[in-house]
Amino acid sequence: MTVDPVVLRQFESPDEVREMPPGRFEIVRLGAVTVGRATYAPGWKWSVDVAPAVGSERCSVADDYAKE
Repeated sequence: MTVDPVVLRQFESPDEVREMPPGRFEIVRLGAVTVGRATYAPGWKWSVDVAPAVGSERCSVADDYAKE
């Protein structure tokens, strides 16, 4: 029997950081899995602070969870 090695990753050392005026988004990749952590300042709005940058009126992640 073979055991895959345990991989320990922390958001303190993300693979990628996306900065935006109301906050930041940190991305950590674990093989084929990508995990993100978003931190936003109080009062942020998707329609004002994020939508213009990503070109979408809605967050696609929220749509993915709604399908489950």
